[in-house]
Amino acid sequence: MNCDFDKTRDELIQERFIAPFADWCRRNGLRSRMQAYGRLWLGMDAKRIVDIPEAECWFFFGTPWTEDGVFNPVENKITSSAAHQAEHRIVSCETTPNNRKYYEILIAEK
Repeated sequence: MNCDFDKTRDELIQERFIAPFADWCRRNGLRSRMQAYGRLWLGMDAKRIVDIPEAECWFFFGTPWTEDGVFNPVENKITSSAAHQAEHRIVSCETTPNNRKYYEILIAEK
């Protein structure tokens, strides 16, 4: 039952937000861009609908990072795959470097 709810919710998000947003942008001479997250099919579908699909990366200490200390490139693979399937020529990626030592110094000084 949860699967039906999740699928219906995801379809409504696409139908009532993502597609109208992308259409509005096109009607107004703009390109739509979105970091679409969520379940795999929602992210893939949404990234195919918008004009510029966008991924995201976080880096700590110059080393790719996630909770276990290793960056997981799945989001970037999903984004590039969706762009390829929809024949989008531009893909965007927000990359945020962070230096944990810098933040630890700021916190220690407070």
